[in-house]
Amino acid sequence: MTHLIEPIGIVQIVEDYIRSELGSCEKYENRTPLDYSGTYSLHELAATIYAAGFHDGARSASERERQASRRLEQAATTKEDE
Repeated sequence: MTHLIEPIGIVQIVEDYIRSELGSCEKYENRTPLDYSGTYSLHELAATIYAAGFHDGARSASERERQASRRLEQAATTKEDE
């Protein structure tokens, strides 16, 4: 099993949600509390979503850098041709 990084801010958001759900279980009889497996799964889901966003962001940054380098090369080639 791969353990993904879950930043502290995401941990806190998930834990806030879990606390909210536990509070709802005390107020409403039709709510079932999250067990250990459920809370673990929520943290795994949050980590997976965070990792996907991080990966997409890294790819976007890489593409921006590649395009900027290409423009610099084109500009340098254009100056040499003048």
